Amino acid sequence: MKTILVLCGGRSTEHEIALRSARSIINGLDREKYRVHVTYIDRTGGFTVLGLLDHVEAPEDLMRAPATDRLSSICEWLAAVADLLADVPPEDVLVFPVIHGQTGEDGEIQGFLQMLGLSYVGCHLTASALCMDKAFSNEIFRANGIPEADYIVYTHRDWNADGRSVEHLQARIRESFGFPCFVKPANNGSSVGVTRATEATLQKAVELALRYDRRILIEEAIMGQELEVSILGNDTVKASLPGSYTSTHEVLDYEAKYHDRSTVENVPHPLDDETTARVQEFAKRAYRVLGCEGFARVDLFLTPDGHLYMNEINTFPGMTPTSLAPKLWTELTDMTFSQYLDEIIENAVASNASTASVRTSLEAE
Repeated sequence: MKTILVLCGGRSTEHEIALRSARSIINGLDREKYRVHVTYIDRTGGFTVLGLLDHVEAPEDLMRAPATDRLSSICEWLAAVADLLADVPPEDVLVFPVIHGQTGEDGEIQGFLQMLGLSYVGCHLTASALCMDKAFSNEIFRANGIPEADYIVYTHRDWNADGRSVEHLQARIRESFGFPCFVKPANNGSSVGVTRATEATLQKAVELALRYDRRILIEEAIMGQELEVSILGNDTVKASLPGSYTSTHEVLDYEAKYHDRSTVENVPHPLDDETTARVQEFAKRAYRVLGCEGFARVDLFLTPDGHLYMNEINTFPGMTPTSLAPKLWTELTDMTFSQYLDEIIENAVASNASTASVRTSLEAE
């Protein structure tokens, strides 16, 4: 029986959604296969060990204020893990870091766990960091011939050099791809800080995006349907049927996905077989190019004339009851949510075994 250490919450703007995802995961893990230990991470980064949990009634039930300061609380968690490892072989312990957005999907928690020698599910440090930083991932997509919207990377230094005015930036955008355009933080999730900007609203859009990151992305507006594809696998990769949302929101943002009851899920999105196959292969290629492992959600655009454009890869997609990443498997195949989690864990075990084998061979030289 494996021991799963669920870390949930975190310091990102997606703290609330992380707790909703954690509730689904904790309740969905098969107790015939796993012992589930849970630790809550508050918005300041403080750890609170909740211990063995069988069921969580509501996401807010996971919230606890740490009894000590941040560093001391982390030390207490480390001591609890050390005690656990005294009784459980390290290969039977796996971390499920249920932390969306910054500090959870950007390589920060992955690097921390790797330094501790703890195995975890999902993408490793490099893929996590690259997927989270949309400027870097765009460069990799471009270098590998994966179509995407044209874009400009704009920094806080540029903003200060321009006297905190967008007049110069407006001219660059007009010359590059025109208005409207999308302005977004390079590093953030759930479309937080994203604006569909016109020339008149660009100033406010840039100011908003720079609240969340020192580097922002200004992207060409692609006129098409945004599709989401759920991916599972390491070396062998499989893609779900594409899904989508129908929303009255200009941007499919945090509010549209998680709070607006008028938003409709299309599971699957209606496409002909040929287009579906093209979308799946496109998503799998993007996943491989960025070195993803375990699971992820690939977001892309399909234009009316049939062209595909990459948007982004979410390396720890939402696991809430309304999230498409699990639904595209559980509603369109015979896979249950527990089996979806099983497959994520099996992919992590296989990836960690492969990594351990490489290290062992290097140490033997």
